[in-house]
Amino acid sequence: MILLLLTCLIFTVAAFLIPKRMLKIEMYVGSWFALYFALLADSVLGGRYELYAYFKPGVHYIDFLVAFVTYPAIYIIFLNLFPFKKPLSKKVIYIVGWSIFAIAYEWFASYHSQMFNYTGWETIYSVPIYPILYGVLLVNFFFIRHFIESPKRIFKNSLTKIDVYGTVLFTLYWALVMDAILKGKYKFFHYIKPEVHWSDFLIRISFYPISALVFLTFFPKAKIWWMQIGYLVGWPLIIVFCEWVALQIGIVHHDNWSLHLSYIKYLIFYLFILMNYLLMEKLNRKSKRTAYS
Repeated sequence: MILLLLTCLIFTVAAFLIPKRMLKIEMYVGSWFALYFALLADSVLGGRYELYAYFKPGVHYIDFLVAFVTYPAIYIIFLNLFPFKKPLSKKVIYIVGWSIFAIAYEWFASYHSQMFNYTGWETIYSVPIYPILYGVLLVNFFFIRHFIESPKRIFKNSLTKIDVYGTVLFTLYWALVMDAILKGKYKFFHYIKPEVHWSDFLIRISFYPISALVFLTFFPKAKIWWMQIGYLVGWPLIIVFCEWVALQIGIVHHDNWSLHLSYIKYLIFYLFILMNYLLMEKLNRKSKRTAYS
């Protein structure tokens, strides 16, 4: 627990104190990518194949706390200090240095603390993975920057590219969190099979982002509060109907759950999606391009 507290404190303070070369919208959207990417890896390697666990096997709230504090901070530090204008050799050395640090940290956390426990994984397996992970973070950053610099809306008077990308990442992360807690921890429902299965990921990836984008596309932009509230309250009814259909054909199975609880879940879920969209719009408007170094 001491290592966990020190990790969260050091990375958080460092993320606030380092000089910022990234735009706020880049850091915000990129943080959701880092969170989803990490949680997806944990769900596959730790959940499905049970190769490792934080503290102890199973789904625990502290797992999400650790990820929510550390991964965005790592993303912000790594990219704000990245030598964009330096020679390729300096970029490679920078990524290798971060990879060595991550491997050493993982080794210490697994063999000298209770924070990270191997149940089939080995530190040596992580050696080739960390450079790839940091490379993926870098590629994602360039995607985000490209989307920000392409303000053209996907549909007339609709979402921009960064709106779409940020919404998809935000939606995928929170859909996975909801399923990890409600399905994995409390066993309230399951999809095609009770255990963690590839069909779970397929259902989440295909359904949640599309429904979120449709929800935002047709959200009444006019500042008529009763229309907006009516839309927000009514949209989850459509999603609940889709879930009812999924129940009938065996895609979803309720164990200790009901459609009434699903409505409350979706109401909160789409409210968060709307809040995320409004925040991205605000950050995007206020952002000004700065030089990268």
